[in-house]
Amino acid sequence: MTIVAAEQYGREYNYDKQSDASRHYLVTGTSVEADATAAIVAAAPAQVGQVFLSSVTVDETADETWEGVAHYAPFGNKKPELVNWPTPQYSFDTQGATQHLTQTRQTISATVPIGDPAATINDFGGGINVNYDGEVSGVDVPIAAYTWTEKWTFLPANVTSFYLKYLFNLSTCVNKYSFRTFEPGEVIFLGASGQQTEPDRCEITYKFSALPNATDIPVGDITVPAKRGWDYMWVIYYKSANTDLKKIVSKPKAAYVEQVYEYADFSPLMIGF
Repeated sequence: MTIVAAEQYGREYNYDKQSDASRHYLVTGTSVEADATAAIVAAAPAQVGQVFLSSVTVDETADETWEGVAHYAPFGNKKPELVNWPTPQYSFDTQGATQHLTQTRQTISATVPIGDPAATINDFGGGINVNYDGEVSGVDVPIAAYTWTEKWTFLPANVTSFYLKYLFNLSTCVNKYSFRTFEPGEVIFLGASGQQTEPDRCEITYKFSALPNATDIPVGDITVPAKRGWDYMWVIYYKSANTDLKKIVSKPKAAYVEQVYEYADFSPLMIGF
């Protein structure tokens, strides 16, 4: 028989961020308590408002029938309490990153031999390292980037399995809303690492990286209106044959901005904004 967890009437939630909440379920199709509990965990939302799934209780009411409650609380258990440090320890790096560019912002000069009647300057529309077949190779250049870590210290009881799952799910997500001093789209959460250092202390280090949003990006004769920091922009070229010089010229045909990362609310990290 299939195990089914169906939500019942009786939702409870106080919109105070520090309150708890509950959802009620009727589970059928099993006589095993662990299976009934697992069915509710699978059916219940991981987050309700600003509180998170912390525990599930079940009560067998008939053969293969259970009544259960999914309980929610801040931080998956209770309000997180910092030990020793009310603010995190920071480390940072502004050395930047590397990006492969196929387009220049501006062509400064192009030089050909003096006195060569066959010499000509081709317009590649800002393409970089274009060969005689019209292929655009581009170049790797450093770009502005800001990477930092924050080490927070918690009571071990607050670092629940539900919270660790949030850390996992949010890793490699980009900020959907403003985070720290950055605009939406500029920060990626690279993940977290942690350990219990003492019986009453657990340290978690969160790693982030930021790339600036950009507007009015020139791509040859094209102007891209906007690109969020962690979106990806690429250019498609068309080849135009110059029959007089027997050469191929490549120019930008279109520029595409792609979302390659999931955008998410960073509030479940519970480390402030």
